[in-house]
Amino acid sequence: MLNLVVPMAGSQTAFNESRYGYSKNLIEVQGKPLIEHIYGKLRTLAPKRVTFIVGRDECTRFHLDDVIRLLEPEAHVVVTDGETGGAACSALLAIDRIPRDEPLVIANGDQVIHRGLQEAIHSFQFSDLDGGVVVFPSIHPRWSYVRLDKNGLVTEAAEKRPISRHATAGVYYYRRGGDFIDAAMDMIRKDAAVNGQFYICPAFNEMVLANRRIGVFNIDRDLYFSLSTPNGVGGYERFLFASQAREHRRTMKVGHLRDMQGGWYVGNFAPSVLQTEACEVGLKTYRAGEVSPRHYHKLATETTLIVSGQAEMNGVLYEAGDIIVVEPEERSDFKAITDVVVAVVKIPGAQSDKYTD
Repeated sequence: MLNLVVPMAGSQTAFNESRYGYSKNLIEVQGKPLIEHIYGKLRTLAPKRVTFIVGRDECTRFHLDDVIRLLEPEAHVVVTDGETGGAACSALLAIDRIPRDEPLVIANGDQVIHRGLQEAIHSFQFSDLDGGVVVFPSIHPRWSYVRLDKNGLVTEAAEKRPISRHATAGVYYYRRGGDFIDAAMDMIRKDAAVNGQFYICPAFNEMVLANRRIGVFNIDRDLYFSLSTPNGVGGYERFLFASQAREHRRTMKVGHLRDMQGGWYVGNFAPSVLQTEACEVGLKTYRAGEVSPRHYHKLATETTLIVSGQAEMNGVLYEAGDIIVVEPEERSDFKAITDVVVAVVKIPGAQSDKYTD
């Protein structure tokens, strides 16, 4: 069992409330506020205690603390008056909820790791590490970074400075919560701020000096989503839509026109993606000059859509977009003037219902 701390009291200046209506943590993506997406992933860690650090303004105006308790009734909410001195300072506000000798995970409150959180923590614990951090490949200075030795252990951490290709994904593990407290306090005493802020990642430097073993868990870049900007939120929403489309496709019966015969893909024949006597549907391609002899149906009504190209039927020229309806007993012929693609529907799908004079 571990303790979880989620700092969410950072700046929201990148978001315009007049556009979104609510604070960043309550922006809806696919019908759920961001905080529900975020904690939905963190909940998989089955934490013993959960502490959120949030701004008073969000609680006063939007009741964020009530939303959190609906998501996690046992959660403890620490409310800050304005912005803190950085994520490390925010996390230290939960010091009374961080037992020194119990495992701790600190997860930034403006991100989602789509998959791999449980595996990461299990990996750190199995390797008997003092600390660990989830990383992904990058070289952009917007992230924090760690440098590794030949054994894959952290030797240095830096904020907003790419000292390696190992960008951190904002999830930090400590075998003992006291190690974070001591490291963060030492960092603050040394005034090791970056742009006036005390971040969590650089506190690993204090643990390195204390000969603590800190490892990493690698994830693919496309599994990490920063929600600190409107662009990041939009990217996460597009990812969810694309994932749902792929999942829907996996659950659908899927065929391909190349596997059909003569372009016919619906009807009481094989192969067919849908066996039915109600109709026959086909997508047929003709080369310029190809003809279909004059014929008629006794039972079926046949519609032909010219998808592309030009064709003659009964001596009349038809072009892309034209739809021709041929009733039962009505004779028709077909000639491709150019290369042409046609969609044909016959209702009902009567077998052996094609006659010539």
